[in-house]
Amino acid sequence: MITKCFKMCPLWPLHIILLYVLCVAPLLLMAQHVHVTKPNQQPKQLKVVFGPELSEKITEGETKIIEFQIANMDDFDDRGSLEVEVSSVHPDIASVQYVGDTKDFSPNTNWTGSFNLTARFLGYTQVVVRLWGNISTNRVADKEVVAQSEPAKVAVIRSHRAVDKAFIYTIAILVSVAFINMGCMLDLEIVKATLKKPIGPAIGFCCQYIFMPLCAYGLAKLLLANNVALQLGLFVTGCSPGGGGSNLWTYILGGNLHLSVTMTFLSTLAAFAMMPFWTMTLGRLIFAEGHIVVPYRNIATLAGGLVIPLMVGLLIRRLFPRVADCLAKALKPLAGIFICVIVVFGIYANLYMLQLLDTMVLLSATCLVLLGYAFGGTAAAVMRQSWPDALTIAVETGIQNTGIAIFILRVTLEQPEADINTVVPVAVAIMTPVPLFILWVLQKCVLSRFGICVAKNAEEKICPVACIEEGQQHNSASVEKLLPNNNDMPVNWQFSSLNNVTTVQPKIRIDEIRGRRLSIFDKEHKRQQDLIPRLEKIEVTYEGLNDEKTTLVMNKGVSTPYNCAQHINEQLLKRSVVAEVNGEIWDMHRAIPADCTLKLLHMKPEDPHQATLVNKAFWRSCSFLLGAIVESAFQDEISVCLHSFPPANVRSGSFVYDVQLNLNDWVPSQNDLRQIAASFQKFVRQDHIFQRLDVDSSVALKMFEDNAFKAEQIPHIATKSSTGRSVTVYRVGDHIDISRGPMIASSSLVGRCSIAAIHKLNSKLYRFQGVALPSEIHINHFAFSVLESRARKLNPARTPELKSN
Repeated sequence: MITKCFKMCPLWPLHIILLYVLCVAPLLLMAQHVHVTKPNQQPKQLKVVFGPELSEKITEGETKIIEFQIANMDDFDDRGSLEVEVSSVHPDIASVQYVGDTKDFSPNTNWTGSFNLTARFLGYTQVVVRLWGNISTNRVADKEVVAQSEPAKVAVIRSHRAVDKAFIYTIAILVSVAFINMGCMLDLEIVKATLKKPIGPAIGFCCQYIFMPLCAYGLAKLLLANNVALQLGLFVTGCSPGGGGSNLWTYILGGNLHLSVTMTFLSTLAAFAMMPFWTMTLGRLIFAEGHIVVPYRNIATLAGGLVIPLMVGLLIRRLFPRVADCLAKALKPLAGIFICVIVVFGIYANLYMLQLLDTMVLLSATCLVLLGYAFGGTAAAVMRQSWPDALTIAVETGIQNTGIAIFILRVTLEQPEADINTVVPVAVAIMTPVPLFILWVLQKCVLSRFGICVAKNAEEKICPVACIEEGQQHNSASVEKLLPNNNDMPVNWQFSSLNNVTTVQPKIRIDEIRGRRLSIFDKEHKRQQDLIPRLEKIEVTYEGLNDEKTTLVMNKGVSTPYNCAQHINEQLLKRSVVAEVNGEIWDMHRAIPADCTLKLLHMKPEDPHQATLVNKAFWRSCSFLLGAIVESAFQDEISVCLHSFPPANVRSGSFVYDVQLNLNDWVPSQNDLRQIAASFQKFVRQDHIFQRLDVDSSVALKMFEDNAFKAEQIPHIATKSSTGRSVTVYRVGDHIDISRGPMIASSSLVGRCSIAAIHKLNSKLYRFQGVALPSEIHINHFAFSVLESRARKLNPARTPELKSN
């Protein structure tokens, strides 16, 4: 038997308890120094009464001393350990500085203190009073919040700054000067014609007063759903069309200035009815608590600010045409300067608004502007408006009158809420020029490189950068690259299709032939002028639209319809194609022999008979110009002899000139046609007038003794004249040719053109055919291609007989 012996612990079983105490005791000691936070324990309510100054609005930069009283200090026993603090929730809007000792508490129940409140920036903040001590559970550093007051609202409003008034006065002066210059360019007849067929204004009205308010309302509800005041700001901005900058941008971008001014004026008048309509309907859904004030007085002031400068400009043009011409020429640079000044000065004056901008405000403003431009342009394109008119409608739709919107907000909302929410129209004003500037850069730098251009304005259809016709596209970068120099007439170029063709060089250079003709022309013209013994006065009664009559005293045998138009207005002068003197179609540069009635016709007369005569004059002039180009095209390589051009026949689809070329089996290439067209376009842009001169047949024979065809035609032409021996010749640049006329006033009245085909009529006679549009008429590329296709067909005019060479 084995016996086990166990040696027992003398403390058994107390040793287990002892071990437990030794383990737990350190934890208990540590727990004495750990602060246990009681959940959901809040500071006591501090009853604070602020002085009446705090409820008043404080201006930026102003400092006020605000007194306050703590009414329940008896709720706190240990005042010696307490410390008062006054703070601002948003110190960047208004800062607070306590005055006195924060630990000096009186034994009274009601304790009074004060602090300095300094306004920093526009907006709202809150002032809070706190008591700090060591007995609260809310601890910061080694102090704790014992009690806290209810936040007191503080409103900071903007100070009245001199720069704001300076900005307003600067805009008023610049816009007035710009509108005076516009008045010097306006033609009331064009404005009347626009009002008679108000397709453009009607499209603009629908875009401005139907689409834009609905678009602004939708964007406000979608992007600014949490702020009613911002919604109101965006909505009233969308209901305020007719910004004055639209006219300047329209002119800079090449829109229709007459349509722009007309739309701005009509939209301003429509605002008297449409703005109350929208503010009382959709506006009530946004701002139901108050009444949206429509600023009728401001709208009337805007209308007067538009009309009065325009009337001043029209008066200057009527009384001082030369001054008006200078002012009109200065409009474009002035418009650019004015826009730059307004943008830079506006950013400086409203720099504080940048601090109020947030992502949603900027996004909503950008969407409103872009959708306005896009919808206006699309609607105009759908209604088949020309590019200048579509551009004008887009600009008028997208540009809003932010000044009216700001005024509505300021009279509808309380301050500083009104100033805070003007950030919406200011954001719209900031984003408005961005797309327009991008379009201007595209016009200047991008489109011209690909041969695509838009018109500069309604009267001038030439691109100011690359001299490319509106809407036309060429393979090269520009028409200028096709031509080697800037002489009045283009020099010869190398036709690629002539490399394998037998040619006969001319015996006399074309510049020598033209020089001799010009010498005879100038000599004969001087001789006829010397025959006028003395200047006699005649009365010319100009009949305008609506039978408006103006009597002009002019010089007999010297003054022309062009001179009469100079005394009426500049725009009429530019648009006039031919005249009607005593019912007879008359050249603009042909002297008037006696008292007469005068009408000045443009390319779109309402009378069908007048329209036919104007079209024939245009077609005839294009044939004349085509002969001028072709005669000089082959000057150093091929003998060229102009034969004739048939009577103008608009229905044929092409203007024609028949030319004898000493070529055998020449087949011109498309590149040859483009080169001739480029030369044609460059020449017509040089604004050559058609100078008419009636000469004796003997003088005509001397002029064209080098051209056997003309020499044969002159006697036959002379027998059909009123005197039986006179022949009418015209001069354009240094080219002279025979025609009964009349011709258009200037080559610049020819717009988009193309040399469509060159047909071989017999062994040496070729028929050059082209198609052109007046500078006032615009069609798209597809429509013009249809006209080109039609013009390629052989013109059915009679083929001339070659009786001599």
